[in-house]
Amino acid sequence: MAYPVIGVGESRPPASASAAEFLNRMAATAAGASETDAPYWKVHVEVDNEDDRQRRSTSWFDREGHLWSRNPDGSIEKPSPGGKLKAWPVGDRFLTWKQLDSLPTAPDALERRLGDDVFGKASALLQDAPLAPEVRAALFKIMARTEGVKLIGQVEDTKGRKGTAVEFTGRPGWMEDPATGKRTIFPSRTTRLVIDPESGKLLESYDTAKGMPDSRATYLEVGPVDRIG
Repeated sequence: MAYPVIGVGESRPPASASAAEFLNRMAATAAGASETDAPYWKVHVEVDNEDDRQRRSTSWFDREGHLWSRNPDGSIEKPSPGGKLKAWPVGDRFLTWKQLDSLPTAPDALERRLGDDVFGKASALLQDAPLAPEVRAALFKIMARTEGVKLIGQVEDTKGRKGTAVEFTGRPGWMEDPATGKRTIFPSRTTRLVIDPESGKLLESYDTAKGMPDSRATYLEVGPVDRIG
């Protein structure tokens, strides 16, 4: 297996006070949200990139990770026995909804669990993962203290929803295949997040990198539900 290595020895300007202030405010908002005892989590997202073009998907999953999805004809595809579970990358593991509940709520401890590229991993979890309010708050605090985060300001997403955008450009990295020793170089990637300042929910994310196709994900509905369909 090949493992990514993040570039070292490079410096970036510190996060602007305005970006840190906004993200810490989102942390306080996230911490004040209610826990959910709903049996399912729903994700309705629109993805647009040069490879797949624009497509929408709707999925539901339970706390064990069993996944349901809506087919193009509107029918619901049920989990297959022994099928793939819905899980999110955290450090070197993939965690289901139930396992996400065991994540630490202290920012320092959670950052250690995330490993490298904490902004990218934190934003991926904030996009659609069913996290406890305290964990969401810790992720915002981690992003707030990440060097190089910039506040873009008020914007509209592609659906006309108003939000506040923050942006982060990571360092270039490379991945080595241990079998051949061959290295693949990855350019620095810029991630822009559009966040609802009232709820702390992520509305949209953009990823751009030189020489690679741009991609956008617009989160139309993310949250707990009592039933599938």
